[in-house]
Amino acid sequence: MSPLIKLVRVLASWLQTFLAWLLGVSITDFTPRGGWPGTILTISGYGFSANRDENDVRIGAERAIVIDAASSMLTVLVGEATTTGALKVIVGSDSGTAAELFQVLPRPAFDDTSAAGPPRFFHGPQSGTPQTNKPNQPVLVLFAHSNDQNPDDPGKPRATLRNELIANCGEANRWWREASFNRTSWTMTFSDWLALPNSDNFYFWRDTDTFVARRDLLTHTLRPLAWQGNNIASGAILVEHPSPLNYAFKPGVTSGGVDVTANALSGTRLYVGNATGGVFIHDIANMNAPVALGNITIAGQFISALEVVGLRLYAALRDFGFAVIDVSNPAAPTLVTQVNAGGGCYALRVSGNDLWLGRQVNLEQYSLVGGMPGFLKTRALGGWITAIDAAGPLLAVATDGDGVHLFDTSGGGALPMGVNLDILNVRDVTLTGSIALLAAYETGLVVLDVGNPAAPKKRGQLKTKKAVCRIKVQGTEAMLALGGLDLLAVDVSNPDAPKAHHGETPSTTDPDVPALRNQMKAAMLGEGLVKDKSPLFTHALRAYFNSLPGGQSQANLSQFVGIIVLLKGPSLRGQSFPKETAAYFWPDNIPFFDTKGMIYLAHDAAIGRIAHEIGHWLGMDDIYQDKLDTGEIIPGTAQAFCLSGSHDDEPLFAGRELNDTMHFLDAQPNNTQVRTWSPTAKLDEVFTLVAHHGTENTDGSRNHILKLIASEGLIYFVETRELAPAGVRFDQHLPVGAPGRVVVTRATTAKSFSNSLERAVMLVNVLDVGQQAVDAARNMTIRVEERLPGTPLAHKVRVRWNQPIAGDPNGTFDLAITPWSTETWESVDIAVDSKRNGDGVFEFSAPGKPGEPILNGDRPWVNHQNTIIAKVRNTAPGDIPEVYVSCYVTSPPGIGDNGNWALLETKLITNFKGNSVQDITFDWTPKAAGHTCIKVAILPMQGEINTDNNSAQENVAVFDSGAASSHQPS
Repeated sequence: MSPLIKLVRVLASWLQTFLAWLLGVSITDFTPRGGWPGTILTISGYGFSANRDENDVRIGAERAIVIDAASSMLTVLVGEATTTGALKVIVGSDSGTAAELFQVLPRPAFDDTSAAGPPRFFHGPQSGTPQTNKPNQPVLVLFAHSNDQNPDDPGKPRATLRNELIANCGEANRWWREASFNRTSWTMTFSDWLALPNSDNFYFWRDTDTFVARRDLLTHTLRPLAWQGNNIASGAILVEHPSPLNYAFKPGVTSGGVDVTANALSGTRLYVGNATGGVFIHDIANMNAPVALGNITIAGQFISALEVVGLRLYAALRDFGFAVIDVSNPAAPTLVTQVNAGGGCYALRVSGNDLWLGRQVNLEQYSLVGGMPGFLKTRALGGWITAIDAAGPLLAVATDGDGVHLFDTSGGGALPMGVNLDILNVRDVTLTGSIALLAAYETGLVVLDVGNPAAPKKRGQLKTKKAVCRIKVQGTEAMLALGGLDLLAVDVSNPDAPKAHHGETPSTTDPDVPALRNQMKAAMLGEGLVKDKSPLFTHALRAYFNSLPGGQSQANLSQFVGIIVLLKGPSLRGQSFPKETAAYFWPDNIPFFDTKGMIYLAHDAAIGRIAHEIGHWLGMDDIYQDKLDTGEIIPGTAQAFCLSGSHDDEPLFAGRELNDTMHFLDAQPNNTQVRTWSPTAKLDEVFTLVAHHGTENTDGSRNHILKLIASEGLIYFVETRELAPAGVRFDQHLPVGAPGRVVVTRATTAKSFSNSLERAVMLVNVLDVGQQAVDAARNMTIRVEERLPGTPLAHKVRVRWNQPIAGDPNGTFDLAITPWSTETWESVDIAVDSKRNGDGVFEFSAPGKPGEPILNGDRPWVNHQNTIIAKVRNTAPGDIPEVYVSCYVTSPPGIGDNGNWALLETKLITNFKGNSVQDITFDWTPKAAGHTCIKVAILPMQGEINTDNNSAQENVAVFDSGAASSHQPS
């Protein structure tokens, strides 16, 4: 983007913001200008709130219901008692009024059947929004199926399945009753089976959507390119190219009236393939007058790659496999064989007696000995194969999502040598000498040094404006196929600094690679989710209304606080929507006149999953382990102890959800004990923590939850959890030994300074008697002292913090870690190890010692798991039975006292020998490339010679934020 365009966009954005500020709340337009109560009204203007609840919209004195909100547009439902009047929007203390009145139209005559009437309002019980600590809240459950699914299975008719699902919903309600001491529950009304008007794939993302999206990306970026001597074939276009700056465009060759999708050039013979299976052979000895020699059609196929070897032409068939064509008589080419390898074939290369086929993520080897291809073996890579090149025994394989792989084929197969992940998304690869040239989409041209195939390294790069889709090379000149039509000659004589010979040609026909990749990303991330909830819920509700004799009026939606749609068909991930005010899919509009929770799930959803999704109506977060689109794990270490995590096992809520979100303990405040840490306050207190048993504790000497506020952003919750308590559904499958354990979790709040990608609730420790959880920097210990007899299970837990431990000159051990240098703000005893360089190999290392880190060691890789390495020393001869080491990551750094440090993890090291050093490791996935401070603290201990050398910090200023997704531009 040019600086001028950037400046214009910045000024436009500033002007829009300034205008909104200057005008305040302002209505510039609304449509329609008139209608009846119940009409959907769209309001345009400035200064609106994107939060629906912060917009007060009125026509005259009657309030309208806000359905959707953005800063410049509101969608509202005209209220039932509305009369003609001024349209006004109020946001906070500011307001704006439309220049024209909204006109309420007269009702059509009773006998005028040709005129549409106004929407109908129903007056009945209106339960409103789901609430915690409210029993028997009405919920409507709809059993539905798309038009290509059948609720009848062999041996299980639909009536049987319906009864099973009703029973499952009843058990999910039982979980809520028992977990909340009978304070939060649901009364469910069930429909019969409802047929939706569209197919499953209309409503939900499936793997076919990902396949189609990837096919679109790879098809739109094919850009066939062949080059020999002075002759270039760019698709069907012929170009004479005698020098880097000289292009003479010639007449194109015929391809049956269909776009060319692949080509190959051998001598003066040009072979082109198209999207309908046509292969055309041309003599281009005279570039000014190419001669069509012959053609063949492989019916129903899409030619995605061509290679000619001797008298045979090998064609990759995108949706089928590959074909072998005899071209000894170019006037009458004949099909030798067609191999059905499966769909997703975009790359093909013949090397010696082997044919290598790239089919989806699979590198397949076929023997050509004897003249007919015979399958030998396959190897799966981490991304779809886009191109293959060979030079002697070296095979280079480009992928979309997994970089470039190198193989040695001298032994008859493909022996993996090395892989380069600097550029993950590669469209083409060409080998020349000891380098590989990569066509890397928007990243441009990239040069790899493959002189040592076991360790290919990135050398140079040429960033281009358009996506580079194909690349060929002759000598020191590379030819790039850019965008939709462009060619660019590049000097690659210096692999470290490739240089374009000329500029790029503007074009409006270039493939929109970011849009194509975003389409693929949406399909991959969305698999098993609804594409658009609006048609799903609208169609399900409309089918329900149609199933009732009294239609929509009989349904009386206002009585329900929530709607659940259970779908017969393939498995779904399911979702919950806590604050819906309407189901709208044009032209159908079903207003609710209040806020309802809505859920969709597959028929095979577990009982715990139904209970889990209801929890989202009441503000529950997800804390289960999940994946980023990079494939990296979002840790969910507390998932086994909370319904918001491993829901299928039906655990109780963990401390934060039980107390702070659901407020189940509010009726007995003594059941939650709260203590707040400060740098100066001391604490040494014993608490008796009793398990939740379906009956609320009323013993004033016992508590259900201990809440320890370490800082504004960090809270510890301590609770006793009993394995398989009698008479309740929850906690029957906890991963603890009988009879149970003390569970310590930590919860981060919106005020947390943590730069760690993790769930809002994480597990600190599961403790048996005699064990403790530790926050070393705060000198905090949570120790289980005793298990009490009887039921429900109870433990005595001692919490201590800031208890002074002075150094003992007569001690036998001394734990230490080197503090940071005030010159570098880094500690020699703390380093980061990134996966980008491989384990134990550091970007910043001692000279000649790649495994010995200096400075930060590696730049932490954002949104990927890194390892923090802390070197902890015992500098005295005495052994230590137990040592606790805590690690913290906090951004921004330099906050001051320990009150803001965000705990990552505490490690227990047993039998720490005297005069020894140990490397303690902590997993860390930074969520942002923000200036971060790492702190490592060792818990001071009685008998330690010096307790003033037990902590160190490391300043991290530079991060590696390179992309690593198979569907995200590198």
